[in-house]
Amino acid sequence: MHDSALKRVVLHLQGFEPGGCDAVFATNVLHATCNMAATLQQCKALLRTGGLLLVNELCARTDFLTLTFGLTDGWWLFDDAELRIPGSPLLSRCAKPLEMSSCFQLYVHGDRTTNLV
Repeated sequence: MHDSALKRVVLHLQGFEPGGCDAVFATNVLHATCNMAATLQQCKALLRTGGLLLVNELCARTDFLTLTFGLTDGWWLFDDAELRIPGSPLLSRCAKPLEMSSCFQLYVHGDRTTNLV
């Protein structure tokens, strides 16, 4: 099965139609996926042409998060460590994974005093 056909099947099985969303809201969920490139492609597949992906992600490693969630198996399941903050599955503040995806026009909101992108 061709990659785009597989994506359509996966989206349909989850109750979504490819290109059926005007906006996708992703709040502290993108970092919880194994592969950021594949995740962003799935987000893109959900969006209509000109659709909007709104991302709200923690972007600073803290001891509290590592101690709380780091004990769970899922915290360490990512396979693209080069895109993550060292010692954490969180995405870098500079949003390189989003820039590298070339799927989206990127606008970063926030400043260095916040831990959110």
